[in-house]
Amino acid sequence: CLLCLTLTHNADGAKRGKVIGYYTNWAQYRPGGAGFFPENLNGSLYTHVVFAYGGVDPRRLTMSPLEWNDLEMYQRLQNHLRAQNPRVKILLALGT
Repeated sequence: CLLCLTLTHNADGAKRGKVIGYYTNWAQYRPGGAGFFPENLNGSLYTHVVFAYGGVDPRRLTMSPLEWNDLEMYQRLQNHLRAQNPRVKILLALGT
């Protein structure tokens, strides 16, 4: 999981930080005890989390899973993060 920190400003000029996490579904395949799953994330740390990757079916121009368990892992990520931080924004990165 890779973290990025960006700063934005509120309408009153006060700085407001964003912490963006990047979760890759293939992290589950790390050997030994290094496998990384949605439940390993501390959802209270993030304002946004990006799930990588969903695919695009080029014939139908619709989103499609790339890994055999993408739908399950995305649902686990969403349930886990929302239980810890209901305001977290969850985004889906698309690739081929």
